[in-house]
Amino acid sequence: MQRIDGQLVMSPRDLIAELECSHRLHLDWAVAVGKLDRPKRVVNPMLDLLAQIGRQHEEDLSEPLESGGTFVQIENESHSLESYQRSFAETQKAMSQGIDVIAQATLFSGDFVGFVDFLILSRDERNRPVKDSAGRFIYDPVDAKSARSAKEAAILQVTSYAYMLEQLGMPRPRYVYLWLAGDQEWSASTDEELGIAGESLIRTREKLNGFSDLPNPIWAPPTAGCSTCTWIEHCKSGREDAQDLSLIYDIRMKARTAFIDVGIHTMHDLAFAADHQRPQQMTPATFQKLRAQAHLQVRGLSSENILFEAINANHLSLMPEPSPGDVWFDIEGDPFAYDGEGLEYMLGVLSQSAGAPSEFVFKTFDARDREEEGRSFTDFMQWIIARRRQYPDMHIYHYAPYEKTALNKLARIHGVMEKEVSKLLAEDVLVDLYSITRKSFRFSTPSMSIKYVEQVYQGKRVKGDGVVDALGSVVEFELALSALNAGDDMEFERRLQSIREYNKVDCESTKELDMWLRDRAMELGINSWS
Repeated sequence: MQRIDGQLVMSPRDLIAELECSHRLHLDWAVAVGKLDRPKRVVNPMLDLLAQIGRQHEEDLSEPLESGGTFVQIENESHSLESYQRSFAETQKAMSQGIDVIAQATLFSGDFVGFVDFLILSRDERNRPVKDSAGRFIYDPVDAKSARSAKEAAILQVTSYAYMLEQLGMPRPRYVYLWLAGDQEWSASTDEELGIAGESLIRTREKLNGFSDLPNPIWAPPTAGCSTCTWIEHCKSGREDAQDLSLIYDIRMKARTAFIDVGIHTMHDLAFAADHQRPQQMTPATFQKLRAQAHLQVRGLSSENILFEAINANHLSLMPEPSPGDVWFDIEGDPFAYDGEGLEYMLGVLSQSAGAPSEFVFKTFDARDREEEGRSFTDFMQWIIARRRQYPDMHIYHYAPYEKTALNKLARIHGVMEKEVSKLLAEDVLVDLYSITRKSFRFSTPSMSIKYVEQVYQGKRVKGDGVVDALGSVVEFELALSALNAGDDMEFERRLQSIREYNKVDCESTKELDMWLRDRAMELGINSWS
């Protein structure tokens, strides 16, 4: 959204904001009219990576289009009325000439501007250009998205282009398209979709016309769109200052709304709420669980340490007997590799040294491409099989379901070790410590990520210059591949080593959690391991 010469100019981004989070639309409006400063850009390597992947996807699509027929690229020099009008006129000219593909086509109505990745000349079954009753060429809008499926926001964006083409007096498109990753395509008839875009535009205009001051409160509860929002830190800070209910671990937005409706607005309110304040539609068990969690988190605010308390310690009896052959396991995966099919690029394991029981050995099985992924997975499985022969009572400990899912996926994709993976799962060799921990304890943290939970047994991780979280691992791997593609093998290995060090810390943390859970079990008299 912009304000140019006193006129608010919307874009598809504003329609998406209205769809995903009206609060974001309100804040963007406040910036446009000068009531609020634009938030400072927070360095986010993951968003930068996604933007880079998106640009590359669009470039990859452009290359064959440029050589496959007539092709025009519309240039937009600046964010000004004159520039928009000029680019729109160039778009209209190209459409009147029947150009096969118009890239970055500009649509401008005075209060709405959109830049279409591609306008493609509509053709019939015999590949002849289609014209309307007035003899004008018909164009269909295409948006390039690097995701593998059509998201609601992306559909709204491309449909808004089709709607604006008709509103601007140009021929109504026949179809709208999303060109997705992995050569996937989504399409729909405009007869089905234009009404949705029109209603969205009307709602957005009405909301913008209804804004007069800053939103109160200035922040909003989290939504699915927060991860890519420029206001993420702004709202996060506001929620923390207000001790908003959304900070309570495992609370649902429906429960948050129910609490607010009965006058419970903060974690403190809920922590000390009486039984009679329970929302009518909420079960007593859910109310008591969330109240106890809120109470622990409120206590944790004034504590230097993470607090915890047992909720059903009998689940600790699910811990197997320890074995000198036990393995602590963590996988690093890149969900963006191979057009969103993903790549498991590092399988890390920590195990007890055979020669020195008090020492532990860490190793990884690495891959840089699909072929190496198959080999590293096979090598890992052969290593596990050999270890099981030596230690039949061994188990593989991990945190959260990702590792089980990934092993199944690797066996299926590469068509190897399928029976062996099934055997590991059927014999309960893999032990998910997240499931046991979550069912046994509650913590004074807003999340059950191991980065939070581990603070009770090894303190808070010190952030250094290397990889510090899973998203950072993905970014580091993509940068490592870029170095490799540029012929810089030393830089590739340096970045890969940084990922190994991070993976080792996660494996070590998983082992420490294993030990911590056993200690708690003995304290509670659940079991006694030698």
